[in-house]
Amino acid sequence: ATNSGSSMNACSIYNNYIYGDPGVHMSSFVFDSQNTSGNTCSGVQIFNNILVNSSSVHFPADGLVQDWCSGTLITNNTFIGSSNVNGTPQSTAISVNPGVGATIENNIFSTFYHVIYLANSGVASMSAGDNNDYYNSAIIGSDNAGNYYTTLANWQGCVSHGCPASHDTHSSAGNPLLNGSYNVTIPTSAACQAATNLTILGISALDSDKSGAARPSSSSSAWDVGAYSCVRPAPPTGLVAQPK
Repeated sequence: ATNSGSSMNACSIYNNYIYGDPGVHMSSFVFDSQNTSGNTCSGVQIFNNILVNSSSVHFPADGLVQDWCSGTLITNNTFIGSSNVNGTPQSTAISVNPGVGATIENNIFSTFYHVIYLANSGVASMSAGDNNDYYNSAIIGSDNAGNYYTTLANWQGCVSHGCPASHDTHSSAGNPLLNGSYNVTIPTSAACQAATNLTILGISALDSDKSGAARPSSSSSAWDVGAYSCVRPAPPTGLVAQPK
């Protein structure tokens, strides 16, 4: 998604499945940007997307999502990277380059070399981030001064140079246990009931997951991390009560 004309405000990019081999010249799967004529973009919402880099050779140069806007919301997406022939994670999930004030929460990130890249520009920044699952990735994040954080605990300690004062307090680095369709069918997954409930944002399409299943509306009920809600076992049927 790019902006080549008038200002792009509150544009929603959701319920997409973008996958495959990006080839040798692709910049990103989703690119939200102002243009060179001075038109601005703000309030872009990127949610309920499944983004899969399925090549072990080619990787988008600027991340699966590249954000040049202000106040972008990136939530409840499932990002799948890949490994090279030696099993080393490759590519970047999100490049905030040079976006300002991005909110990154409720996302699954699996198998990346670099998950969140804040461009080394002194400008790129996050306003908030939490309830993400960072699984099997070499670098969790970087700040806009060029410092890299290789573990979740290190990343939580990034409190300046574009990082919020506090972030990812409730995030994890556990295995989301995705199946071949990027669903979670095992209740012990790190993704199940580990996301913050965003009903308060009033984004009606976000109140359901990518499959159309409604997410819990009560503010006291947790959501699941990623584009899909966890598949829970159906209640038993045909039960008969027997007297003691």
